[in-house]
Amino acid sequence: MLFFTTTEAETDGQAIPLALIRQPVDYTGIERALPLDQFASFVASLVNRGRPVYTMFKPEELGRENSNEKFNALQKSMTLNVWDGRLTRELQFVKQLRDRFPQADVRDRSAMVWNLRKYKSAAELALMRESARLGVEAHRAVMQSTRPGITERSLAA
Repeated sequence: MLFFTTTEAETDGQAIPLALIRQPVDYTGIERALPLDQFASFVASLVNRGRPVYTMFKPEELGRENSNEKFNALQKSMTLNVWDGRLTRELQFVKQLRDRFPQADVRDRSAMVWNLRKYKSAAELALMRESARLGVEAHRAVMQSTRPGITERSLAA
């Protein structure tokens, strides 16, 4: 089940495909999508049927991040810090679930999601190949432009 929390206007300029916003079921392959205002009743129905609630306990990966490294850094600098003690965004969500649904069996799905990220679709592979090709082209252009007296800043420009 996918609960959508964003709109086209909110994602403008974030490189999020419009098809994901407009047809999330078709785009993701997730069987159902509901608006966020139905989340609490959906969780309540799961809990009432004795079903577990699966969510991420560890942070999502953004850009050049590594989730385990990010989680460990946040644990050290926030959660386990005696002068801070805040929960990560994900653990705050887990806490909210447990506070609002005390009988809920809330389970971590971080490892399963990370494992799924190992497998790439044909479209993802094509994008990775094109990115690599463009990177090689850029490096060649920089190497051809390099000569004594050229600054790194000039090369980057």
